[in-house]
Amino acid sequence: EIGMAARGAAGERVAAMAAASGFGRIGLAQGLAALGTATLHSAPLAALSGGAEGPARLLLDQVDLPAACRRRLAPQPRGNVAPEAAVADALLALNRSGLDAEALARHKAAVLQPADGETDAG
Repeated sequence: EIGMAARGAAGERVAAMAAASGFGRIGLAQGLAALGTATLHSAPLAALSGGAEGPARLLLDQVDLPAACRRRLAPQPRGNVAPEAAVADALLALNRSGLDAEALARHKAAVLQPADGETDAG
């Protein structure tokens, strides 16, 4: 153990969390050894956005979570979704326009307003 987590109240909290989770703690050397054997997996986010698991699919594939457990996972709503290309272009143009902060905020809000009849649900 090194650092603040090895002493005092922080160490006690970490120990309590480890005990409550049912997982044991490992030392620094053991953690570094595990990282040395890790394999990095990556995929484009758009390729993982379909289906109930969304981007978590890559992680779930790596931990071999049984299909029965995967089916019980509740789908989560998409978050931090990028704007359409035209909206992003309009926002970029506004950022470069030289407008004062108040006018810039007002114009950006207008660009980000959904068109009549549209909702965030898509």
